[in-house]
Amino acid sequence: MTQLTYQPSQDTYHTAFRIMRLNQSCWSQEPLHFDALRILDFFLLFPFFISEIRVQRKHTSYKKLGKKYSDARPFGHLPEKRTLLNKMNVIHLSAIETLSKAGIVDAKVWTSEKAIVQNADIPSPLQERINATNIDQSDLIEFLGVLASDYPLLGKDGLKDRSALMEYRYDSV
Repeated sequence: MTQLTYQPSQDTYHTAFRIMRLNQSCWSQEPLHFDALRILDFFLLFPFFISEIRVQRKHTSYKKLGKKYSDARPFGHLPEKRTLLNKMNVIHLSAIETLSKAGIVDAKVWTSEKAIVQNADIPSPLQERINATNIDQSDLIEFLGVLASDYPLLGKDGLKDRSALMEYRYDSV
């Protein structure tokens, strides 16, 4: 018996779509480091892991999102979350390169491992779908915006440390 499965974490175009969704709340003004973008995208795709993030006391109400989005957990076994993020690295690179070639991500800024969206003409049907999806998940998008703005990426108590998705102890801070 043949079984077909689809995992959005391994789809470059789905990842590019999620990255464009993040643009509206997380990084439209300032360049965002690639690792921060990967972490934010991870929680956009797997919001049920939000309950495992160590957040500041003022943001504890957001941890309920993990339970709210528990139905987003795919059927079947998922690898450990660090392993899952590491498997997504190549797909993240491909998605950013695709957006860079399309003129959506600034190619000059991207060479420094940071990404920023330039004023690109996104087709209106795609922009409408991005807007509609973000409205449907406005609480999740709001939380990811808080993570992007209120938490540094590097060092103790940075995004890498609090999410437990990446090693932070060797960061040069």
